[in-house]
Amino acid sequence: PLFPRVLGHEGVGVVESVGDEVKEFKEGDIVIPTYIGECKKCENRTSEMANLCLKHPFTINGLMPDGSSRMSIRGQKLYHLFTCSTMAEYTVVDANYAVKVDPGIDLSLAGFLSCGYSSGFGAAWKEFKVEKGSSVAVFGLGAVGLGVVDGARIQGAAKIIGIDKNPCRKDKGEAFGMTDFINPADEPNK
Repeated sequence: PLFPRVLGHEGVGVVESVGDEVKEFKEGDIVIPTYIGECKKCENRTSEMANLCLKHPFTINGLMPDGSSRMSIRGQKLYHLFTCSTMAEYTVVDANYAVKVDPGIDLSLAGFLSCGYSSGFGAAWKEFKVEKGSSVAVFGLGAVGLGVVDGARIQGAAKIIGIDKNPCRKDKGEAFGMTDFINPADEPNK
């Protein structure tokens, strides 16, 4: 990894300013930075079999797709995490790596949508294509697991079993559609 680096890939923010060529966002918009860009036109984005844009790639080299860094401190270049670096008070994001969200959303909850929840929801909905009436077991009820529970519920799963050692997660799971809860710590050793 290249350092110094600004970490973070789950977050939400308010657009402070935009470049001259940016048309889809304006000052004050609420956005979620993403690390997978979106052109909506390339072969991968129009296919149901792929989700990585060819024009705006997923990057791991600490730089933006054009090879630049958009951040510095006291004249020293800072490297990005993917293309978003959300653990910063301010970050510069390419418009193709941001998604506008409802301005009424609670900012303290919106970051939940950026990676964890959406990864789980997408897994249940698009990847595994949970079928109506099926039974689903979800191991771990953090952000990803709750996304799986919600995705399975929306797809019509009849039984959604949440498995987590944290008893506090039972109520959360039920709020998202979990039908049964197993806490392995409560099970007798066999």
